[in-house]
Amino acid sequence: MDSAKSVAHRLAVRVLSSAHPELVLEGGLVFESGLPYAVHLQVVELRSGSGEEPAVCWTFSRELLDEGRRAPSGVGDVRVAPGPRGTLLIELRGPSGVAVLGIPGGQVERFLEDAFDLVPSGEEGRHLDLEGCLARLLD
Repeated sequence: MDSAKSVAHRLAVRVLSSAHPELVLEGGLVFESGLPYAVHLQVVELRSGSGEEPAVCWTFSRELLDEGRRAPSGVGDVRVAPGPRGTLLIELRGPSGVAVLGIPGGQVERFLEDAFDLVPSGEEGRHLDLEGCLARLLD
């Protein structure tokens, strides 16, 4: 296994399930070669009166993000589907409710190209950092 490398792309995240449909937050997609099956969607939270808070991070399958560009995909807590006007819709479910986010499809495509260039599909097992995964689970 080679040393872990990563791909990170910043993007605007539109909160579509909000009472304020024009709510756009700063976000990003991150891929780490040591965790080759996963992608991380990070979104900066805005708190009224206090400005930006640390990012909230959702981790889900790279394959799910890729498949969701073409057709509705996913079951359970994360679902991804093509949206209107070149957006990609990501539905996140949790104990406190459901959030539907819209992110630019073109930026997702470029992010995935970079992620698949770093770790091609089918070669994930060669890059998996099992010791790092165990360390994260035990933290």
